[in-house]
Amino acid sequence: MKKKLIKTTFFLLLYSCIAKFLSFFVRIFLARRMSTEAMNYYSLAMPTMLLLITLAQMGIPSAMAKLLASSQQSNSTLKASLLFSIVNNLLLLVTVALGIPLIANLVFHKQVLIPVLYSSLWMIPLVTLSGLCKGYLMGKQQLLPYSRAQISEEVFRIVFLMLTLPLTADPVILAKLAILSMAVGELGSTAHMLLAILFKNRPTLEFLKEKPDRKVYQAILLIAFPMTMSRLIGSFSYFLEPMAMLLHVNADSQGEMIRQFTMLNSYVQPIITLPSFATIMISNWALPAFSEAFSKKDRRRMLSIFRYTCGFSLLLSTGWSLLLFFFPEFFCQLLYNQNSMAPMLKQLALPFALYGLQPVLSVLIHGSGQSPKALLDTTAGCLLRLLIMAYAPLWIGSQSIPAALALSMLLTTLMHAMHVFRVLFFDHV
Repeated sequence: MKKKLIKTTFFLLLYSCIAKFLSFFVRIFLARRMSTEAMNYYSLAMPTMLLLITLAQMGIPSAMAKLLASSQQSNSTLKASLLFSIVNNLLLLVTVALGIPLIANLVFHKQVLIPVLYSSLWMIPLVTLSGLCKGYLMGKQQLLPYSRAQISEEVFRIVFLMLTLPLTADPVILAKLAILSMAVGELGSTAHMLLAILFKNRPTLEFLKEKPDRKVYQAILLIAFPMTMSRLIGSFSYFLEPMAMLLHVNADSQGEMIRQFTMLNSYVQPIITLPSFATIMISNWALPAFSEAFSKKDRRRMLSIFRYTCGFSLLLSTGWSLLLFFFPEFFCQLLYNQNSMAPMLKQLALPFALYGLQPVLSVLIHGSGQSPKALLDTTAGCLLRLLIMAYAPLWIGSQSIPAALALSMLLTTLMHAMHVFRVLFFDHV
């Protein structure tokens, strides 16, 4: 049993590493192949896309996984999850289809974004279906097919982009293709998971005849709603960022603000947050161990886990930050074949040495049963970022964009640290 667990963990990490590498390759490929104008349109549309993904899933896959793993009413859970998803998708598709022209014209003041935003509609049903497949596999504790499906998602996306991007130079079409590539990736991932489910589980459609008990619907909502709220705060904040950024900016300065926003989100942020992949992995290991130690009131083990995870994460992120600080032009040229974003990368490199602590501290907060505090910290960071982006341009212009990211990250990390220190050193465990 122990040998099987080690083998499964090894392959999970391997598949996750491959998927992360391919995902980063997609970012580099887009940055190299798309024009600056196309990247601007793509960056402005991405916050809307991520908000739609959150609203499309509504936390149902996670609720489905938890109920399938802990309940014998699998058929009722499957049907209730499917019905919730169908109703939610229909309402969301109609609302978004009608609201996109309003968002493009009144919010972004760019009618050219309408076709780019419409291309995101394909993501709503596809990300819902892939989420249900993921929830089913997680509930059945079949983690490897889902991990392999992440690789399929990135491969499908890369192939689609390689076949389509060279065919046009139109910035609007390029931005549409970049958005559509995400839908193609979800299609590949869903096909992979469906095949895994069909061949391994051989499910029938008997669950469609099941009449779910009202308690099943209530159980799904009780789990899904808090999870959705947590993700929704981040997604909605990201959705509001372009609006806040342009709120007090005159027409002459809008182009520079959008350029800085694109530079930060499409070029700089993926590089400075790269070590978070490893820190998230170690956080996933720390959660059950810290939760067990907390439940047993084993303060010595809690401190040991805290020192190990935070020390490793800080060492990794600090080393990466120093490399970026001293050699920003080298990394920008290596990855993007240009170095116009090097000054911003150098500016943010040292503050983001502390970013590696954020996933670990967040997990330790959850492990000590204080999840609402982690949500409060994230909300505070999001609000600070929006306020800086909305009002700081009046004094510091486009520098408000990297300042907003750095200060909001530091606030959230500091608040996380205060909660963890209180649990470790001041509360009676």
